[in-house]
Amino acid sequence: MGTTLSKLALLIFLSVHSLLLGHAAFASPWNIDKGEALVISTAENFSSDTFSQISSSAYLEYGLNDSVMVTGKLNYAGQNYGGSFPASASGFTAAEISVQHQLLRKQNTVISHRYTYAAPTKMSRKVQLEGVRYNDITYGNAAEASLLIGHSLNDKGTAFLGTEATYRQAFNGDANIIKGDFVAGFKPNRHWLLMVKSFNTISLGNAEGFKADYDLSRLEPSLTFRRKNGNAYTIGIIHDISGRNLETGSGMFVSFWNLYGD
Repeated sequence: MGTTLSKLALLIFLSVHSLLLGHAAFASPWNIDKGEALVISTAENFSSDTFSQISSSAYLEYGLNDSVMVTGKLNYAGQNYGGSFPASASGFTAAEISVQHQLLRKQNTVISHRYTYAAPTKMSRKVQLEGVRYNDITYGNAAEASLLIGHSLNDKGTAFLGTEATYRQAFNGDANIIKGDFVAGFKPNRHWLLMVKSFNTISLGNAEGFKADYDLSRLEPSLTFRRKNGNAYTIGIIHDISGRNLETGSGMFVSFWNLYGD
């Protein structure tokens, strides 16, 4: 019985971290301009006492008109678990598409709402339990509705605050969750941007069987350098403050921003 429970705990552990690390992102309430496209490529390294993951992701924004933009995200990860039952996994952990509509945009304040579909994705997992075994694990198959608010603290836009409230409805047996994310940013000049992001996830506790069911609070400070052509580079730190039903850890990431269009 103990071995069976340990196996189930391992499967939940890997599932939760794939979902978690594949979705940690804060979308801007400010839509990109019509006809412009923004591509953000990110590489991330995360580890805890017994878990490590290296992942890469591509995020796209495209302005359809003055008030609507579409976004997409694709995340690929390689994982290793070094606890009592060593395991590894690799594959796609997130494939998402969103539509964001700007409800209000004044000089210093913007309010938007966004609707997201997370398509099912698959990872190939190798578990060292009674010999090497291979099987596939699937993620995604969920929908989100989000409200985003951004406010510039001055007319020059050198300091700003943002918040995002999201409800995620899972269709694969995972618990539905509520997310509350916050960001504070400061631009000392046109080239540099300092940001601190806070990601907070609360489970509604309705997971089926041993599917993903977790809470998390995470901080992400970062520094971005923007070139004259609009392209930018970001380096940041990941630090988990607290969590339930998962092993908290820390890591770092680097991102490359490429802006296309007018």
